[in-house]
Amino acid sequence: MLIAAVLRPSEEYPADRRAHRRQSVNLGANFGFDGTPEPVSCILVDVSAGGAQIMGRLPEGVLEAKLEISGFDPLPCRVIWRTESKFGVRFLNDPKDIASRLSKIMSGQ
Repeated sequence: MLIAAVLRPSEEYPADRRAHRRQSVNLGANFGFDGTPEPVSCILVDVSAGGAQIMGRLPEGVLEAKLEISGFDPLPCRVIWRTESKFGVRFLNDPKDIASRLSKIMSGQ
């Protein structure tokens, strides 16, 4: 017997569970982590006060690193998901601090 469920957005199960608004940015950046002498080049696809989606290849086993964006101090972060060509990070700093530090990027300027 096959049973199908229809999922609908509701207050209990919102369609988008993100706590912070995302801004598409498509910026070149670097991702630095222990065990490599040089940061890995990547593309910052989108960013919010809570985290970012990054296009690039991430070596297996990397859990914490620093996102380096030109003109900004490095942002400590934790990898929370990955595919072969992209990964998502959660910033370890307070979201209000991140929003303040990245306000120019996050406003689309």
